[in-house]
Parts: sequence; C-alpha cells; structure tokens
Amino acid sequence: MARDKLLYGDKQERRTSALYFLENIDTKNVAALKVAQEKEKNAQVKDAIDIALALFDLKNSDNTDTRLVSLTMLSGKLESTVRNELVRLTEKDEAGKYIEQ
Repeated sequence: MARDKLLYGDKQERRTSALYFLENIDTKNVAALKVAQEKEKNAQVKDAIDIALALFDLKNSDNTDTRLVSLTMLSGKLESTVRNELVRLTEKDEAGKYIEQ
C-alpha cells in the first residue's frame, strides 16, 4: 500500500510513504523508491525519497565511498530514524573502540 501511495498518491501521501520506508526498507522497496525518485517533481517528496535511499545505503553498503555519500546527505536531517542510525555509528564498546568500523 505504501508503494502505491508513493507512486500515485497526492503530495502529502507520497512524502509520508517515502518516510515510512525509513523504518521499513528492503530491496523491493528500494526498487520502488528509485522508480518514484525518477518521476518525482516535488522537492519535499524527492528529499524524503533521497533520505530513505541514503539511509538504506548507509546501513547496507560495504562500499566506503557509498557510505560517505550517504552520511553527507543525511547530515543535518531531523528524522528520528536518521538520528538514531547516526548515533549508533558513533557508539563505542567497553574498550573505547568504535563499534562501527
């Protein structure tokens, strides 16, 4: 349903659907987000789609450059899911080493 609204809903429904994918993203949803990203004209909706895709790349890519681009894109974003992931990346273990390597 969120995928349908992402493509065919009004502006607010499309943005809400894109933000829904911050919490519920998988490879099928990435494909739908990329299709929506190509056709989307509204800047706010496009930004929400870009955030979802960047968060997916940050969590799932092994490529350092891809992750760096994602981090750059996500810096300053206020969505709680984004903030929580960025905080997780800066956590340290008991020995004082970053958990995320």
